[in-house]
Amino acid sequence: MKPSARTWTLLGVALLLLALNVLDRGGVASSVAALPVLPAVSAAEVTRVELSDAIRKIVLEPAGDGEGGWRLTAPVQAPADARMVEELLDTFSSPVPMDVRVDSGN
Repeated sequence: MKPSARTWTLLGVALLLLALNVLDRGGVASSVAALPVLPAVSAAEVTRVELSDAIRKIVLEPAGDGEGGWRLTAPVQAPADARMVEELLDTFSSPVPMDVRVDSGN
């Protein structure tokens, strides 16, 4: 079975779009470099973690027992899962580039 002219045309358009996509890679890198970056924070510098939305607020503070543990202080008082807190703090151990520029005038 021989491919029709429409098949060859669609193949040509697909290859053209693929080539344009590969050639246009430089524009994204230059625009990302212009965006602000959240600086890195080491886990030793963190003295309090607050996670909130419009309704709820979770507060984590060091346990103060000398073992380096963490405690939930709001909305309830309880020991925090140390591994989960360490994973949360590891997220910010390297600089985090922002996805968009925030309008500082508003």
